[in-house]
Amino acid sequence: MKKKRFYQLISTLLVIGAAIFMILVINSCTKSTEPTSPVFTALPFACDEFSFGYALGISSDGSIVVGGSAVDTDSTGKVMEEAPVFWVEDQITTLPFPNPFYTPVASRVASVYDISNTGVMVGNQGYGDIYPIAYYYTADQWHAIIDPATSLEVRTASGISGDGNVIVGLTGLSPQEEGGYYYNLATGQFTILESTFKDDPQYYDCRTSLFKISEDGMIMVGSDFAVLDNVGIKVPIFFNMAKDTSATRLPLPTGYENGVAEGISKDGSTIVGTVYDDEETPYAVYWDENRQVHILGTFSPYPGPHQLPSTALSASDNGDRIVGTSYDIAFIKFKNDAIIPLQDWLEDEGLASELVEWDLLTATGISMDGHWISGTGRNGFYDQAFKVYIP
Repeated sequence: MKKKRFYQLISTLLVIGAAIFMILVINSCTKSTEPTSPVFTALPFACDEFSFGYALGISSDGSIVVGGSAVDTDSTGKVMEEAPVFWVEDQITTLPFPNPFYTPVASRVASVYDISNTGVMVGNQGYGDIYPIAYYYTADQWHAIIDPATSLEVRTASGISGDGNVIVGLTGLSPQEEGGYYYNLATGQFTILESTFKDDPQYYDCRTSLFKISEDGMIMVGSDFAVLDNVGIKVPIFFNMAKDTSATRLPLPTGYENGVAEGISKDGSTIVGTVYDDEETPYAVYWDENRQVHILGTFSPYPGPHQLPSTALSASDNGDRIVGTSYDIAFIKFKNDAIIPLQDWLEDEGLASELVEWDLLTATGISMDGHWISGTGRNGFYDQAFKVYIP
């Protein structure tokens, strides 16, 4: 009997050892597929007639980039419209337009802004100067998002939770009527986030905007607008559904009067965006896990309003890496460092020949682990989406 038990024990240990060996082999194989040095990839266009494309976001694991690209829509091949697209393994997939209505007078512009871990995508479609309509894409179909209080289609959908259930964006037919909403697909609950100015009678035209949401669908970020003495005021806000019943204003640096929260890391720890000083100069910033503000800066050579934006757009978990754009220059910030042009860093890492025709304009998204970055640049005469891997 003792001998039988001994052999059973040996057998069990062998099984466990084999299992551990297989796990190590699988992990080793998985890691071996990751690049070991920086990689720059130009993402293809949707059609040959029009060389135009742009990236607006990236999936949590960095495997999918989403955005838009030009397509021709009539038999002459002379009409350019922008279709919603996504790239997987550097191959483009062109989605149908959410609204198939076509007119050569007012061309369609449609884009994908964000994608969940379950493959649900959100985006918008507009016609010429007409305000866009928001949609979500699932089961090979686009669905318009409706505000049940007005029975009207909402304007934008720009962020979605990891499970694909909660969408954020803007409702209203015009900027004067808009409000930031969050919409739960699973429950059907549609909520417009109230303004933090609403209880103060000296402010009017109060309205929120929402742009992005954390992976767990709990924390959303945006801005709150109001008018005081005929002067518009815009402050950055966040809303944590798990803890709060109303939005909270994010702090502005001393001497800065306005700001917007543009994005949030998937783990919710880091919020990124823009602030404006008393001369209306934009500066990229981030708010850490304690919601303290840190100025990243600007590449602009002069102060004042009406210039190209300087804004942080996306952050990896824990805020170790932050990306964005400043004065039409894509930037990256590594932990404890200042912002630097993404292109300069890549060229210093040995990719100068790959980027000889390029100007990297904006970095729009970064994966949770901070290794994959999406963005848009100018390749010669053409705007083109790109993807970068950084170890």
